Amino acid sequence: MFPTGAWDEKATTAQCFATYGEEPQYNWALDYFGGRVPERDFMKASNIIFSNGELDPWQAGGITKQINEDSIAIYIEGSGATCARS
Repeated sequence: MFPTGAWDEKATTAQCFATYGEEPQYNWALDYFGGRVPERDFMKASNIIFSNGELDPWQAGGITKQINEDSIAIYIEGSGATCARS
């Protein structure tokens, strides 16, 4: 499913341009939605619960602390992985 080897941004960009005539916008989500500086970018967010699981591989990119009075950041111990119980 995933090709082996190191990812090469220049080669990927060249391949996309050669194939589709477009260059990837690698930072589009951050540019459009914000997130580089959560305290600034999400200052006016409201009624959002930012949940982060202890075992969640995306935890490092999550909102992990309170950023305003109208949103909540919570940490959930033991969550983020599927466990089989018998």
